[in-house]
Parts: sequence; structure tokens; C-alpha cells
Amino acid sequence: MYPYLEGIWMDSTGRYSSIVQTGDTVLLDTGDHMIMNGKIVEVEPNIFRIEAGNRVGNINAWWNSVLWDNGENWIKLESHPDIFPNLHGIWEVGSPNNNGRYSKIIELHCEPLYSTPNSAQPINVVPLILEDQNHNVANGYFVYDTSKIVVPEWNDLVGSLFSFGNRINWSDGTFWLRRTRQFI
Repeated sequence: MYPYLEGIWMDSTGRYSSIVQTGDTVLLDTGDHMIMNGKIVEVEPNIFRIEAGNRVGNINAWWNSVLWDNGENWIKLESHPDIFPNLHGIWEVGSPNNNGRYSKIIELHCEPLYSTPNSAQPINVVPLILEDQNHNVANGYFVYDTSKIVVPEWNDLVGSLFSFGNRINWSDGTFWLRRTRQFI
């Protein structure tokens, strides 16, 4: 069993970062648009760390803090929809042809931006990277004012949030369900 680290994190300078996790594999967004692959390693019984590139982070016993070798400390945040939508993570694709297949969303900053690509009107958005069940990757954004996800690179696909943010209904008729949060 590995600690469940997926979520939004804040470093000691107040910058948001995120971790997406599958088993012992993690994908880190360090908050400065640097995406790193990493692995959770058990160094002693029930003592874990993250190894990502040339960085090592020791995970505390409650799995809510990571102290990195460069002195940076990440603290795991609970979901705060008024600050960020918390869409990052693994999603199960729910359509007849895709049962048991998964997709992924990564929030880049987790800090709202106030404009979108090609928009004349400033709106409150969070930039996203999305990966569908066929491993196609695209940039998109979450729009706070409408609670919609917009993915211009996928034929202007639009997703609407339902079930307290645990379901996305897409304009092409498919839907994604948030993977059950549990220890892995």
C-alpha cells in the first residue's frame, strides 16, 4: 500500500502545486509549469519518499506534508472550491465504448487566471491539461463563472460539472466520473 498523495499542495512560499497519482507513480506540477514524473518509494516499513528527477521529497507520517531536499515544504490542501475547482486527478470514462478506461486532468497553477485564449472579455479561469482515454493530450481551462471546462483543441469540447464536481458531462455525449478517492 502506498500513501495517497493526489491533490493540491501549497509550498512554503504560498505557490500551489499538484500531484496526480496512479499506484506508486506520480505526476508533479511544481507550480511553475514544470511537470515531473516521479515514484513513491518505501525506504523503511511505512516510511515513504517521492523521487522525481534529481529531487527527493520525504513524506511525513500523516501523508500531508513533503519536505524536499532543496528545503521546500509542500502541505496538502483540502478541497476549497472557492479557491480552485480541484479537478485534477484520474477520471473514469463513462460511455458504452469506454467502460473501465481512464482519463486525466492536471491543473497547471491552481490559481485563477483572468482571461482565456482569444477572449476579449476577461473571465476567471484555471488552465488545465487533459488526457483522454486514448492518451490524446490537450490544453483547456475551467471557467468559474459557468462551471464549465472548455477544450478548444478537441473541437471546442465543453464539459459541465455535476454531482458536486464528481461528474463531467461532455458536449459530445460522453461523461467522466471522478475516481473514488482511497488509499492505493
